[in-house]
Amino acid sequence: MRHMKLEETYDAVLCLGSSFTYMQTEDDVEHALYNFRHALEPGGILIFDNIDASKINHNRLNKWLETTYNFNDTIVTRRSYNSDYNEINNTWNVTWQYIIDRSGTTEGITDHAKIRAFHKDYIYSKLKKCGFILPEMIDEKRHLMKAYKRK
Repeated sequence: MRHMKLEETYDAVLCLGSSFTYMQTEDDVEHALYNFRHALEPGGILIFDNIDASKINHNRLNKWLETTYNFNDTIVTRRSYNSDYNEINNTWNVTWQYIIDRSGTTEGITDHAKIRAFHKDYIYSKLKKCGFILPEMIDEKRHLMKAYKRK
């Protein structure tokens, strides 16, 4: 999303699954928002979610959390470990481990990332700077927002 350049424009851009949390720097945030705007028709809508920096749960830091999901003949265990929280820019490191058991065959996948949470007012100001109007929170729990490209 930092580098996307689409030839066509669309009525809507959706950026879901907290993928915006991978925008680490001011430049990352602004480049992504400018690229979203470039991909929209005038008056088009941007909908995206992120993590609310005002609701960071410090009790989740520096310990493993685990959730198990059952799908027919597959069991997926997702473990996550959050560490190195930086209060200045609301970033932290995450390690995810997925243990997948399909009919008795087990496989593991590990992923690492640095992610960032955002305050609502910060995102609203960046949206306005990057050519969006009427920013609005759709769902506080998911920090799901919408904004429109200026006509």
